[in-house]
Amino acid sequence: MKFVVVLKSYGDLVIALSSALKTNSTNITFVIGSHLVALYNTLNTTIPYVVLDTGSDVPAIYDIKKRGPVNAFLSMIRIKRAITQTLKSSHDIYVIKYGIRERIMFYGLNISLIYSSKRNIYIDYHKAFNKLSSIDVFPREDILQKVCIFPDSRLFKKVISESTVNQICTELTRLNVEFNICLYGQPCSSNLINFKEFDQRIIHYHTFSDLCKLIKSASHLVSSDSLSAHIAEFYSRPVFVIFNEENIYWLPLNSFVHDLYETLGVSKCIEWITRAKKR
Repeated sequence: MKFVVVLKSYGDLVIALSSALKTNSTNITFVIGSHLVALYNTLNTTIPYVVLDTGSDVPAIYDIKKRGPVNAFLSMIRIKRAITQTLKSSHDIYVIKYGIRERIMFYGLNISLIYSSKRNIYIDYHKAFNKLSSIDVFPREDILQKVCIFPDSRLFKKVISESTVNQICTELTRLNVEFNICLYGQPCSSNLINFKEFDQRIIHYHTFSDLCKLIKSASHLVSSDSLSAHIAEFYSRPVFVIFNEENIYWLPLNSFVHDLYETLGVSKCIEWITRAKKR
């Protein structure tokens, strides 16, 4: 039995679940932070999981700058106690990274590291699950029917600029393609963005269920380097990722394999949309 531990971000959870499902891996149990349960249940997989009490948000040990060193230390002690009560030295335990924090929290346990190739996180998961020869990548192209654009991110530095979004929307309008700009709640970082004449295309979502429904409704997606990109991968939707700072290792697998990403630009994305429309 393999125990895959995900305690930090929502994106980490989706990446791990997607990799487990697409490699048809068996004898896997997920060990997840309590703040991840709602998303796990929304994705509705049959993979069993165990919950560690980490609180209702990303643990402070992974958000030291915002939460402070005291809360981070208390968070680490809380997680270590939960790990000790749940996992045993006889278990095969897989973690994404094994830095100082993890060495303290998982001390005395049998740890295997997912991060290894420095190529792509999905490839590393396939390798860990011993299924490197059977990587499941869906086709690069599909019939262009509807595009959902997810420019927002929990980290403002990852938000796609208003000029980039407006250029994409202008091209989609020219091609007579149905599209929506999808933003999380209100207020959020995207309230700082002016989408000009495309404001009527905005849809606000508020739950993981809303987010997943929007992604499944689209044939193609354009996304910032954020959760929406990996849920697109989970549901086998082609997604073009626009970076402000290149971060290829964390690309969705299909985007990585088919070169569907661009840094501080939009021409490559528009070319991808135009080519898909011509199919």
